[in-house]
Amino acid sequence: MRRINGKLIDADRSEALVRIVEEQVLKGSCNARFSMRRDDIAQLPQKQAAQLQEERFASAVAELEKAYSMDRTLPMVPREMLQILFWQGAEHEQINQWYARAMEINPDDFAMCWLILENLPLEEKLAFGRKCLEGQNWRGRLPLILVAAHEAKNRNPC
Repeated sequence: MRRINGKLIDADRSEALVRIVEEQVLKGSCNARFSMRRDDIAQLPQKQAAQLQEERFASAVAELEKAYSMDRTLPMVPREMLQILFWQGAEHEQINQWYARAMEINPDDFAMCWLILENLPLEEKLAFGRKCLEGQNWRGRLPLILVAAHEAKNRNPC
C-alpha cells in the first residue's frame, strides 16, 4: 500500500492496471493512431486499413473498459477512452458518460475539459464553456474554458 494524492492505494494493483493500460492500450490504440498516419498503413487498401483501425479501436476500448472496471480512480483511463471515442466519431451519450467518469475522478481536470472543448463542433463550444463557468470550479480554472470557447468562435466566425 502507498499513499498517492492523499489516498491509500494498493500499489501492486494500481501498478498492474497502469501496465495493462500501457501495454494493451497505449501500445495498441495510441500507436495505432500514429501508425494510421504512417506510410505503411497508407499503402494498405482503404477497406483493409479501415478494418485494421476498427479492430485496434475495439481492442483499446475493451482494455480501457477492463481497466476502468478494475480501478475507477485512474484518471488516464477515461482520458484515453475519450480520445478514442472522438477519433471514432462516437455518439454524445458515450462521450458524456466517459466525461462524467473523468470529472468524478478529478473534478479539477482542466486538461479533460480542454480535450472536450477541442473536439466539440464549433456550435457547441460556447454552451460547454458556459457549463464550465456555471460549475464555478475556480480551483480547477474550469470557468476559463469559456474564454477558450469564445476564442475558438472568433477564430472561425461562421
